[in-house]
Amino acid sequence: MEGLQHRVEDLTERVLVLASEIQRISEREQHEREKLLLRVENALLKFERQLPPTKEPKKLK
Repeated sequence: MEGLQHRVEDLTERVLVLASEIQRISEREQHEREKLLLRVENALLKFERQLPPTKEPKKLK
């Protein structure tokens, strides 16, 4: 019985370690997605600055 209790405790600790690792990976992936989004936004802003200015539409009288 003691051996079984020890195995359950060991398994519980391993599950907690895995849960912690999954959480850490999830947070890292979230940061990577945020950085990618910022890079895309920066690229779009740089591209828009290279475009010629748009002409104002003529106002109707």
